Amino acid sequence: MATFAQLVVLLNTASALALLPDIARDLSSSWDGPAWLSAGYAMVFGALLLVGGHLADLVGRRTTLLIGLTGFAVTAVAGALSTGTDALLWSHVLRGVFAALIVPASLGLVTALFTEPDERRNAFGIYSVAGLGGSALTLFIAFPLFLTLNWRVSLYVTVLLALLALIGAATLVRDQPGRTPSRFDAPGALLSTFGAAALLYGFVQFQADDGDASLAYSAVLRGILLPAAFAWQQSRTANWILLAYATGTGTRDMFGASLALFLTALALGTVVRLLGPFLMSVELPASLAVFVLMTGQFLVGSRVVSARLLPHIGPRALLLPGLLLAAVGVLLIRLVEGSVVSAFPSMICLSLGLGMAGTVIYSTITDGIAAHDSGGLAGFVMASQHMGNDLGVALLYGTTSRLSGDNPALLHTAAAALLVAALLGGLLIKGPARSVAPAETWAAPTQS
Repeated sequence: MATFAQLVVLLNTASALALLPDIARDLSSSWDGPAWLSAGYAMVFGALLLVGGHLADLVGRRTTLLIGLTGFAVTAVAGALSTGTDALLWSHVLRGVFAALIVPASLGLVTALFTEPDERRNAFGIYSVAGLGGSALTLFIAFPLFLTLNWRVSLYVTVLLALLALIGAATLVRDQPGRTPSRFDAPGALLSTFGAAALLYGFVQFQADDGDASLAYSAVLRGILLPAAFAWQQSRTANWILLAYATGTGTRDMFGASLALFLTALALGTVVRLLGPFLMSVELPASLAVFVLMTGQFLVGSRVVSARLLPHIGPRALLLPGLLLAAVGVLLIRLVEGSVVSAFPSMICLSLGLGMAGTVIYSTITDGIAAHDSGGLAGFVMASQHMGNDLGVALLYGTTSRLSGDNPALLHTAAAALLVAALLGGLLIKGPARSVAPAETWAAPTQS
């Protein structure tokens, strides 16, 4: 159910991308707000992921998930009922706030609830379908479906899915009883939020046709300095958001897996946008066929291959071939034309490879984490992934305004990112996986 909740968020993101032209035509042809619907949502969502994870540890992952889904549904209704541009824009931005609660709470629940090794690998095998492949998979539903619907109707579809996730989470999801003994870290929350927001704003300026280059570079610079100040502040406080578990024997593995995730998300940020023209030319039945094919191959890679072989051959032996196969899938996008069959080789390689790598990456990052720290770590993981994705989109728009798969330079860049991810992951991740730390062994760090 946590995975389904995250898929609802990703489907909303994909549908917003597909519906921007319809919104612009319906509301005002001269309004530049539609462009900020996606940008504003992405900025708020990415900026608050660490805070959302921190809150999940303070008030409980299940509670945070329920609050996030409730707010997500309410803001979607507000957007569907909006008659003016300002109301629509603010409803979409506020939806990003609640999405920043849903996503880290979902990953935190998976991390906290599944501690037995076999169950844990299987759980992350399923979660990786949404966590790593969801941004691509949801496009194959969102583009054909929502391009045939009015944008208001599509928002009501989002409301329905959010309510289903809310009911399922309320009735089926349980949570570990432990809570972090830390208090809310207001200085850390402000530094992490404004740092991430500055970096994402810089990426938005790089994407905009009329973006200010000097403003973009200054925003990126602030987006580097503020997280550095955040790391320094975290090292001197007892109210950790992140660094309570960023030390110890598993640091190298977690760092290597985090780098691999960032670079993989960068590649996907480019690939997903390049698939847009293909998706706009494919009918819904054919698009659903590709969705089913990719989902099946993703599950084969994550559950049949990685979840079963990980305890026997170790993470590096699965991460390397998985990311290399995904890189081949990226390069094969050049062969994708108007027919669905032409997309099969690329989609099979991409989804099978990412499925193999996703289980390794998420399980490696979260292994050894106590339940009451899982939300904060989940916020860090998803923030890293979101930053990589947005950087990939910024590179795409900064290099060319032509969203076409027939662009070898961009495809080579995405494939190179996957190759570097495989190299760094192979060098830094030693394995085997660490055991999950019991909640009662956690001790708060002392004040420096």
